[in-house]
Amino acid sequence: MGKSKSIVTAASNDLPMMTQALPGVGGVFKSEVSDFYVEEIPLNTLGKKGSHCYFLIEKKGITTAEAVETIAHAVGKRNRDIGYAGLKDAHAVTRQWISLERVPPDRVRRLKLRNIRILDWGRCDQPLKIGGLKGNRFRVRIRELRMPVDQAVTQAREIMSVLCERGMPNAFGPQRFGNRDNSHVLGKTILMGQREAFMDLLMGDPRALDNANEFRVRTLYSRGQFNKALKICPAHLTDTRRVLSALVRHRGDKGKAFDCVTQGRLRFLVSAYQSHLFNEVLSARMPRMDQCLTGDIAYRHSDGHCFSVENPALEQDRCTRFEISPTGPIYSPVMDKPHGQAGKIENIVLHREQVSKLAKTTDLQKYLAKGGRRPFRVQPIHASVSQGRNKLGDYLEVKFDLPSGSYATVLLREIMK
Repeated sequence: MGKSKSIVTAASNDLPMMTQALPGVGGVFKSEVSDFYVEEIPLNTLGKKGSHCYFLIEKKGITTAEAVETIAHAVGKRNRDIGYAGLKDAHAVTRQWISLERVPPDRVRRLKLRNIRILDWGRCDQPLKIGGLKGNRFRVRIRELRMPVDQAVTQAREIMSVLCERGMPNAFGPQRFGNRDNSHVLGKTILMGQREAFMDLLMGDPRALDNANEFRVRTLYSRGQFNKALKICPAHLTDTRRVLSALVRHRGDKGKAFDCVTQGRLRFLVSAYQSHLFNEVLSARMPRMDQCLTGDIAYRHSDGHCFSVENPALEQDRCTRFEISPTGPIYSPVMDKPHGQAGKIENIVLHREQVSKLAKTTDLQKYLAKGGRRPFRVQPIHASVSQGRNKLGDYLEVKFDLPSGSYATVLLREIMK
């Protein structure tokens, strides 16, 4: 729902920046589809043997879901038979891997599909799963700069130098919180057991920026006119129609309609709230996210293992060399918790968010599971800044690699401001 934004917007909690003192270059990206290019860096080594075929696809101007549906239909498979590591933007040129089992590779390689090309393939014994990639390689062109392009190159290189040396905030970008910037709020209402409040926010809350169809459906819901909302709801909005049908069937009982929301969507929204909590704790540690504190749980970048920091003076050299980084919470009551100075900072944020009131029933506790820790920062690699010109005019081109799960929009925000 909604179009991809062409400008960088702040994450929902207005996270401070590592390079706040350095002026940004301004501008917009995604003026055209080819201005944003991303390619997955695979985690698995592919060979000529294995029960699963992996295919590198290039898609342009469509979502990952649309690409998967198109390929599945072309080879006579279900959407769920196709594995992929992550969702990629529609308004971009993206290269990503998919996996299929028991499909002759030539059948896929010969496909001629609109907006999709099959570039490479290999075999592996395991299917591709969400998160199953090493990282992503980006190339982004920024236009409509607030300064001459040669000056923007100099400024962007200075900013990039800081981010490569001290780290880029590993914040969850604004897209994590949805087009309406409220996925995390919905997630919290789930964990609080506030079913009616959840339904009113999910299905109602009409806004001036909603498209015409969405505004009408949300307005009718807010008036309690569920049958009328169902009649005008577009057929492709299957999840929305399912909930409206339940409201009609159960005579407006929002608690019962809640049970028609898919488990996948509920988990996604709870995860967005966990992401919000992480951003809040990271914000409290900015701009000193590269400094170890007593009681920190540190992340070892070489293997992903975590350990408790008892003597920050002994560990700071490793932190400065980017061997380790402090971490923040992917919240759960049973996650590993920092103590000492680091624990005090984190606990202030979690107390403010009233996490002690979350997931009071077994039904709700399943959404939080074990939780975990996420490093406060990541290091962009293979980073470069240059300038160019095409039919649309001058542009600043930024290239960089980021680990899986990190957001290019966070880095672009530092450069553009």
